[in-house]
Amino acid sequence: MCLLPLEQYDLSARRIGKQQTQQQDKSRHRPIEPQHQPGSPVTMKIIIFCSILPLLAAPIPLTPRAGGPAFVPIPANCTITNPLPHAKCGHTGVGTINGYMPALNFTVSHLIYGAYFDAPYNQTFQSKLCLEQCNGYGYPNSCKSALLAYQVPIPKGYYGSPGNETSPTACLLFDAYLDPNLFVAAPDGKYVNETAGSIYCP
Repeated sequence: MCLLPLEQYDLSARRIGKQQTQQQDKSRHRPIEPQHQPGSPVTMKIIIFCSILPLLAAPIPLTPRAGGPAFVPIPANCTITNPLPHAKCGHTGVGTINGYMPALNFTVSHLIYGAYFDAPYNQTFQSKLCLEQCNGYGYPNSCKSALLAYQVPIPKGYYGSPGNETSPTACLLFDAYLDPNLFVAAPDGKYVNETAGSIYCP
């Protein structure tokens, strides 16, 4: 057997070790191939999901919710007419009258909101707030007329009412214009000191 000098063994070992180190370095720095190729089902799902995210963050129009309408001042370019029966006699603006109420068929068809409460505040102030609630109800022009009256019968079922109770104060909103001809005589002692207004806005 022919033996190589120790120096040659050492050089051969260095060459082999250097080659192995270079191979390890190449494998260590080899770029990692993407797991999902363009057009693959997984990639398409990611793209679709990312495109939907902005839509989820988009604002959603608000819809009217339960509760009293907001008090929205009536614009100066709107006109308020007095629809109460005594307006036939030449009265203009929002005035008061006793003993008249909207006809039942009109109320059933056009009443969109009714508030029955105790506090008998200043009538002029309450009438103004009732009209402003009409203006703030739903979308623009959803409410067309409002009526404020005292000693108004509370409808059966209103917050559990049996239907034979009377409210000290009531604000009624309608989606149609009140007219003097739409009023009928109210039961004795009901609908006292009422005011009403129909709101016309351009």
